[in-house]
Amino acid sequence: MEHKNDPAQNINVYHIESEKLRASGVKIIGYGLIMMFAYFLNAVIFQDHVKVWGYTPPMSVFEIALLGCAVIEFWSNIENVKRAGFDIVGKFTNVVKNAWSVFRNIKGEKE
Repeated sequence: MEHKNDPAQNINVYHIESEKLRASGVKIIGYGLIMMFAYFLNAVIFQDHVKVWGYTPPMSVFEIALLGCAVIEFWSNIENVKRAGFDIVGKFTNVVKNAWSVFRNIKGEKE
């Protein structure tokens, strides 16, 4: 998408690049290390479930690590979608602002 937006650059676009494969490999190894360390903590130190905040259900350390990795990947996907030309966060923010403006107008408040 970035190449299409700036065709003046003389860039060869490949579907598979060694730099991308290297970054993916590092990410996989990093997530694997996080999972192994969380499993170790879960087996040795925290043998019971823990509560992160008062409102969450009790989770194991391994589940908390999985949740953290999933959140990181979700945010990465949102950033990639924005780079591709669709700003999900910006659209959501505009919808909320418009809804709040309508709500205030219904209540009779001035903006």
